[in-house]
Amino acid sequence: MLMSILMNRVRAWLAYRETVFQLERLDERDLSDLGIGRRDIRRLAREATKAARGKPGKAVGKIATQES
Repeated sequence: MLMSILMNRVRAWLAYRETVFQLERLDERDLSDLGIGRRDIRRLAREATKAARGKPGKAVGKIATQES
């Protein structure tokens, strides 16, 4: 059980790092098209990682609401 929890946390951390890496590679125009400021990248990556684990964050819920 402990190993499962640790593996889930490692996977979440890796997903967070990959999300940050991919978003940081985008230029200002692409980020603007997505409605993301460069200063928001790490927060959005944390919230996306939480959402993937079934714990939606504020921004993820807000984006989903705006698209509906």
